[in-house]
Amino acid sequence: MEDGYVDEHFETPPLGVDVVDNEEDPAPQAPEVEKKRVAQLCKRDFEMMLRMHMQGKSAVEIATSLNCSKWCVYKRLAEMLKDGRSFIPDERKRGRKPKQYEEISQKLQEIVQDDNSLDLNGIHQRLLAEGIELTKPTLCRFLNRADITRKRPKRVTIDSTLPRIVEARKNYARALVNVPNSRLIFLDETGINLHTSPYYGYSPRGVEAVIRRPANRGRNVSVLMAISANGVVAHKALRGSYNAVLFEEFLNENVERIKAVHERPIAVMDNARFHHSENIKDFFERNNIECRYLPAYSPELNPIEECFSALKASYRRITPPPASTDGIIAQVPQLVERLNADLQLEGFYRHMREFVDKAFNELPFH
Repeated sequence: MEDGYVDEHFETPPLGVDVVDNEEDPAPQAPEVEKKRVAQLCKRDFEMMLRMHMQGKSAVEIATSLNCSKWCVYKRLAEMLKDGRSFIPDERKRGRKPKQYEEISQKLQEIVQDDNSLDLNGIHQRLLAEGIELTKPTLCRFLNRADITRKRPKRVTIDSTLPRIVEARKNYARALVNVPNSRLIFLDETGINLHTSPYYGYSPRGVEAVIRRPANRGRNVSVLMAISANGVVAHKALRGSYNAVLFEEFLNENVERIKAVHERPIAVMDNARFHHSENIKDFFERNNIECRYLPAYSPELNPIEECFSALKASYRRITPPPASTDGIIAQVPQLVERLNADLQLEGFYRHMREFVDKAFNELPFH
């Protein structure tokens, strides 16, 4: 056997291997494709390659038999014949072992479960602290493979996990579990002002997207709504904030609409101070409307929160946007009409029921 080829770059074929022109290469491949094919060669392929070489077969003949390029044959023969020794490479593929992939993926899951607020640099530093060195592009590939995605985190108050809050949720869910959605009317308020604007926009690459708004956001517009599973029951927008007097006024104006929802309606509200006023409680009692209050730190149990999100998303799409507080108030009826036309509030109620089940079973919401 002739001495093996030892040039580490393998720019020329090893000794004893015939050279052919590119036109004769049975499987010319781009470097990327070749790497993929080389990684697929098994121990039996290497044995055949060496055996055919010892039988005097040319690189083209060997490449044809193994369905790879002649340059793959040159490189592998050079490795096997290096220093005059012949050996068969380990059949295992190069790169990280499957076990390492599993360990790193598991570690990534633990890191993000421990702290959702970490960015790519933060995750990278945590891995380094664990003795795992990855480049950031490789880390991105691991995150994708582990189905871990980047997203805007939702802020959740620490108090929402206190035992007393969990117990209050369970009591609320226990009272609601056998109540049909058709009886439930949710009431709440939300605010809109001149600075309420789209979160995203378009501009040429390298050019900042700009939304022009008045320097003064103006007086806040409060929108009070009552919703059922079939749609918005009543609404009213005004400048400033609601209080017990204004809230009672709204209820008196819309009492017939509220009572028309169900023969035994249940009004559900959050724990705003004026919701607990004696006048409000007297109103519900006079009109045979049952009144219930949501547990603290539990917006997930209130489908009107999703309704408000949809309302504001619709408002942000208005072009041109309102230039005054009066302009905002004038848009509210159209926004509510769009809600009733485009959205099924039943879906918001179904989503709420998922959290009612969690509350009943004392499961965390997040």
